[in-house]
Amino acid sequence: MRIKVIIVVTLIAALLLFGCKRKELIYEKIANHTNVVEDSSYGRIEMSFDILDGENVRSFETKPGITYNFDYDYNINEGDIKIIFTDSEKNTLAQTEWSSEIEKKLKKSECSTAILWGHGGNKKIESTDSEIRIVIFGKEASGSVKVEW
Repeated sequence: MRIKVIIVVTLIAALLLFGCKRKELIYEKIANHTNVVEDSSYGRIEMSFDILDGENVRSFETKPGITYNFDYDYNINEGDIKIIFTDSEKNTLAQTEWSSEIEKKLKKSECSTAILWGHGGNKKIESTDSEIRIVIFGKEASGSVKVEW
């Protein structure tokens, strides 16, 4: 009876130590910010800012061959922004256009005074190695960004 108890306790301890890995979002790099508010965790990045200049990099562990659907949207009042998805070696898996490029296309197709108030979409990305990095790259941008998967 005592041996059974020891075996059960050992198995439970092994499960707790090795079997229950929690997925987490890793903060790799923080851009220059003014008045940033961020509420992010695994599966969601959400931030608003008066100024974002540089790269905010968030990442998470994965395995090769897993496909993720990334929904994104951003509302930029000033400046420029782009979202880039890379692997651990910084190879680009997918990216959005600069918000200024999207606005130029809008002005060309609609009218020259058109203003881009927001943009969103979906990127289906297959992991190629052990990590996916989400780079939110701003150039003196103000507004908000949201990425979910």
